[in-house]
Amino acid sequence: MDFITGDIKQLYRKFLNASMASAMVMSIYSFVDTIAVGQSEGPVGAAAMAVITPLYGVLIFLGILCGVGGSVLYGNARGEGKEEKANALLSV
Repeated sequence: MDFITGDIKQLYRKFLNASMASAMVMSIYSFVDTIAVGQSEGPVGAAAMAVITPLYGVLIFLGILCGVGGSVLYGNARGEGKEEKANALLSV
């Protein structure tokens, strides 16, 4: 996979397919988990899952946001040749 000279549309489709498959698997997992909790704990358990699932999604979003943002800052510092700054960003 060549990011510099490769076909942009092909690279985009490759990453899009992987991210869509990941989102689909997580949605199916969440749905099945809610069913399992509803079967074992009843309506109260299913209601609890309905409340917790969006909060869990927000936490996952924030984790990914910080992880990707940190990796971009780290990559920029490394690209500029500022090893100390990059290491400081990694260890914070």
